[in-house]
Amino acid sequence: MSRFPLLPRKNNTSKSDYGHALIIAGSRDMAGAPLMASLAALRSGAGLVTLAVPRGLQAFLSKKAAP
Repeated sequence: MSRFPLLPRKNNTSKSDYGHALIIAGSRDMAGAPLMASLAALRSGAGLVTLAVPRGLQAFLSKKAAP
């Protein structure tokens, strides 16, 4: 359990009620930071996270970021 838990979400809400984070990150050989930043944004309560990375990282990160 997290040291600082988030408040429970209200019923009848959607992900658009909790914000949209856009993360622009990564380089050809550095895929870890964009992945960690996107997961951190989700865990911190963002409703929707969009990750923009170089084309060469898209296939790799789509496999890693999928639940």
